[in-house]
Amino acid sequence: MIINRRRLLSILGGSAILCPGQLLAAGSDLGVGFIFVGAGWCNTCKQAAPILAAFSASRGVPVLVATEDGRPIEPFPSVVAAAGHPLAGAIRTYPTTLVYAAAMEGLVGGFEGYGSATRYASNLSSLLHQAGSVG
Repeated sequence: MIINRRRLLSILGGSAILCPGQLLAAGSDLGVGFIFVGAGWCNTCKQAAPILAAFSASRGVPVLVATEDGRPIEPFPSVVAAAGHPLAGAIRTYPTTLVYAAAMEGLVGGFEGYGSATRYASNLSSLLHQAGSVG
């Protein structure tokens, strides 16, 4: 399910501002980055993560991974605890993938779930297009 900005704000209780340094510290020429919210025990998250890693690496887009249990999801060895994150802590559906755009200084969209590798990659592409159209 693709989440538009209005639905995203309602899920997150109206708070969709994220410090750019939290996500874009790795640098992105595009001014966008993904936030992947999941759990180390979530099999669907384990299916989605490699697709996100390949997709983001091929486009030079950084990824912040926030997990409910603080455990990494391969191939992402570094994670932050979702509970302490200003956005990820409110999310209860795993995986949820969000896109941050520096031009908006916040989130511009996201989606829940995985479906299949093809569907997930298509949703990622749609998110990047959405983020690119706000700048």
